[in-house]
Amino acid sequence: MKKIILLIVLVLTVAACTKNDGISTVNEPSIEDEIDESEYVTGEIITDGIYDYPSNEFGIIYFVPDEESSEIIKEKYNMLEESLQLKYEDKVKVENLPKELGIYKVMVNLKLEEESKWLVIEDVQLTDEIGTVTYEGKDYEMNELDENVKVKDKVCGLIIKWVSRDIEVDSTEIRFAGEIESKGYYFINFELMYGGNVGKIYFSEEDFNNIPFYREKGFDSFYFFRTNELYDELENFSSFGRGRFKTSNYTIFYNGGMGRPVSDYLTEIISLDENYRNMFNFDKDKYVDPVGINKGFIIVSSTNHDENMNLILADYYYINKNKPEKLFLFNSDSYIYELKLASNDNEFVLSSSGYNYETGVNGKEHAMIFNITESGVESQKVDELSISLDRIPDNGVSYLIQGYISDININENKVIITLSEIEMNDVLEFDSVLDDDDSVDILILDYNISGPFIKVGDEVIINCQYTKDKEFLYTLGYNIGMKPINKK
Repeated sequence: MKKIILLIVLVLTVAACTKNDGISTVNEPSIEDEIDESEYVTGEIITDGIYDYPSNEFGIIYFVPDEESSEIIKEKYNMLEESLQLKYEDKVKVENLPKELGIYKVMVNLKLEEESKWLVIEDVQLTDEIGTVTYEGKDYEMNELDENVKVKDKVCGLIIKWVSRDIEVDSTEIRFAGEIESKGYYFINFELMYGGNVGKIYFSEEDFNNIPFYREKGFDSFYFFRTNELYDELENFSSFGRGRFKTSNYTIFYNGGMGRPVSDYLTEIISLDENYRNMFNFDKDKYVDPVGINKGFIIVSSTNHDENMNLILADYYYINKNKPEKLFLFNSDSYIYELKLASNDNEFVLSSSGYNYETGVNGKEHAMIFNITESGVESQKVDELSISLDRIPDNGVSYLIQGYISDININENKVIITLSEIEMNDVLEFDSVLDDDDSVDILILDYNISGPFIKVGDEVIINCQYTKDKEFLYTLGYNIGMKPINKK
């Protein structure tokens, strides 16, 4: 009898939870019942799982709509791109998205922010079913991208998430998802243009093969805002140092006109070289910057500015990579210098255009020749050509020579480079016959003041002439190029 009574009570309880029409009245409906899929578009997101705001204002996800959703977005918002930037102002919106680098299928509910014209994420969900995928992406075996590069292509362990082209000015912008590991020097400075502190990491030459480039070698550094506590760690360590890092959001700007903006994010400090701790303490009114980087050393300037960031004076320092300590070279007296030539880790040339940034007066361009010895720094200022003008012919006969710099000799106020593995377009007109193992010495009249930075091992192309007495084959810095000539 008791069992019958309990059964009746149970039936009545269930019936009380059900309407006459049989529809469930449970207060927590399933996710499927909550989502009106007619309000969603579908496609893929390209993400590396880093969703922190780059500017402490909002975040961006790169969304590749499928073919059907592309038509909807085009009709509704008048937008048609390979990938779309979707804005979110609350990280809760993306907290369930993957934390690993990849391309993921999603459905997204969007709204248009009328004033800014941003597409804003109302909701985003992972899904198994989307519409027609028009492009799967390809893998680049090398780090050089070509003009056919597209969103979803992969290179150097990264995924391309954005490509923008301006055909009229032949400019291209390419953005990447994924982290890049590199080692090198870093600098932390206050930038008046951005109204805050920014950082740069100058990665080492061996890292170039692991970093994508497009139609040219590309940048030699990563450029980042303060986006997390890692920036503070670098600033407190030293405004200049050396270490190993991970960065994300790498961006290539080819022929961009205004130059490269701050775009990278510092995501991990793998290690810092303790020899650089407190080498340069951070000071908002001082700008610590690389003058030039050679394989075995770096020249650093510490520039004092007034409240408007006008240059007052700059101290120049030499730091050897194998023995990291700050060695004072000279005070620049409001001139700016560049590293122009390095014969080895101890001999090098800095040059100035002669413009004085304090007085605004154009002076004489000049070079500073340095030799680092066990007893200290030896230096010499030169502002004349290394031979007299009456030794220079006026017949216009010159030779275009390509080769590798096998030696640089700085001696008796003369800079002479030795070229090996020589190739010439006009070999029959040259005054001597060259064999494959021959080398040629070339005097640089202006100490390379007007030329690019050169060092032993560089491949160069040089337009040169003989002096009247045939003693020297000579050139000027602006006649030295870093690109190979076309071979006949």
